[in-house]
Amino acid sequence: MKNLILAIYALITACSADPAIDLTEANNSQIISATVGEDITISLNGNATTGYKWQFSCENGTLFKVIKEIYVPNKHPSGMVGVGGKSIYQIKPLQKGTFTIIARYYRPWQEFNPQTDKSVKFIIEVH
Repeated sequence: MKNLILAIYALITACSADPAIDLTEANNSQIISATVGEDITISLNGNATTGYKWQFSCENGTLFKVIKEIYVPNKHPSGMVGVGGKSIYQIKPLQKGTFTIIARYYRPWQEFNPQTDKSVKFIIEVH
């Protein structure tokens, strides 16, 4: 199953008309240049088995659309549970302008706590 998910993800990114922009937590607070309709892939570490999930918001309105969302667990021995992995989101900017995507990692049924939960932001300048 994991190999199938990885193959699908590879196919999605390989078949893009434009080279995709790949963002991770290392790009936190960086200004990223993109064009309208260009693929942007955001890969964030997490563990789906804990109830935590990356939640997205946009400071300047909804200027992007989430095209795909997948979770890929890290390599692990067969039968092992509770393994972390990566949440991968493919988005497309919908119009020109500058917008800031805020990604918060927390349990959706609890309030976000900046002391204990994670947060990253990506500043996208769309031309």
